[in-house]
Amino acid sequence: MFGEPFWFFTHYGEVERSLSSLMISCAMLGMGASLSLRDFARVFIVWRGFAIGMLIQIALVPVFAGIFISLLALIPQETSGLAPADMTGIVLGIALMAAMPGGSSSNLLTFIGNGNVALSVALTAITTFVCLVTTPIVIELLIAFQIPGTLQ
Repeated sequence: MFGEPFWFFTHYGEVERSLSSLMISCAMLGMGASLSLRDFARVFIVWRGFAIGMLIQIALVPVFAGIFISLLALIPQETSGLAPADMTGIVLGIALMAAMPGGSSSNLLTFIGNGNVALSVALTAITTFVCLVTTPIVIELLIAFQIPGTLQ
């Protein structure tokens, strides 16, 4: 690998994946070191914030995405300048973004903003597991009327 001239440019994708994984791991380790079990217990004792976060992630984000997808369907094709295949791709992208759980970057932004990091980490962990069930349902509901046929 190092014997080639300009090895960095030919293997940039591999280097980028390795470095980004290392950076996310270090950020998560740093945030985790600032938390205690008492912080996580407090999240579940005072459960309202957790329940609201779950409701927003599981229900409200897909509802807003559905509204946005419906509004996109109202734009005439001549005005948008997009081919029907492009609109299908945009609809699928919005549906996927709405169905997926939040990632570790939300935890990092919560940490930087002096927010409730324990709540953010708990929401990320739980919604990741819940989305194993809800992701196919949300995607099917969001694209059922927009894309003809089935996704099989």
